[in-house]
Amino acid sequence: DYSSQGKNLAYLSTLIEGILENQQIPVLLTSPYYCAYNDAFDDDWLNENYFRFMENFASAYGISYLDYSRDKRFVFQDAYFANSDHLNEDGIKYFSSIVFRDLMDDRDE
Repeated sequence: DYSSQGKNLAYLSTLIEGILENQQIPVLLTSPYYCAYNDAFDDDWLNENYFRFMENFASAYGISYLDYSRDKRFVFQDAYFANSDHLNEDGIKYFSSIVFRDLMDDRDE
């Protein structure tokens, strides 16, 4: 049972604002998906119903948004996935190393 879009967006706003109030730096992130998962969704639908919101939140709050959903280091590497939208242990380790490096690079800019 999924929550409504409005409820999810309000919850995300509350999370971001709480993190900022605690003087921490939030980061929005979309994890990688295997190509079969990505192929199941129309790009226009995803842009309208997901990516647009993430980009708007990042802009409104002045925070980073890292999108790995179609990252070529993962999208065709079934060895990194437990299923089409969840990384396995090897995938988690590799992905974590990439995210940490990207966050450090982002911080240095």
